[in-house]
Amino acid sequence: AVAPGRAGEHRHNDDYFAWLRAHRASISFPGAGFDSARFWEIAASGSLLISKRVSLDFPVPFVDGRDYLGFDSFAELAAAIEFAVSDSPEVDQIRRSGYELATTAYSSAAIAARLVTNEFAPRAVRAG
Repeated sequence: AVAPGRAGEHRHNDDYFAWLRAHRASISFPGAGFDSARFWEIAASGSLLISKRVSLDFPVPFVDGRDYLGFDSFAELAAAIEFAVSDSPEVDQIRRSGYELATTAYSSAAIAARLVTNEFAPRAVRAG
């Protein structure tokens, strides 16, 4: 999240990121799509990501129950919240796994490497 700065400038909203880091879990509701900044901010903050199940084809997928808690209905969302506030050590395992995935597979360097590899890799030419 960014906050307005001086005219034409934006800065990161430190309070927002501190709030995410201070909470064990956060919910990402889809906005214009699943791939919202909120989804990535939650995962990269170390907070447990609770999100509508992701139907996008990510190059390194987030796996429901391993990297985040997914839901498709209000009943599943309620169950995910109940689980997230439980004392289960699995909650912290999922939270850590999502954090590791977000900060390694989706770091700027990792994304750039995939882009360069996919865009500039030699392609087989079909004989014609």
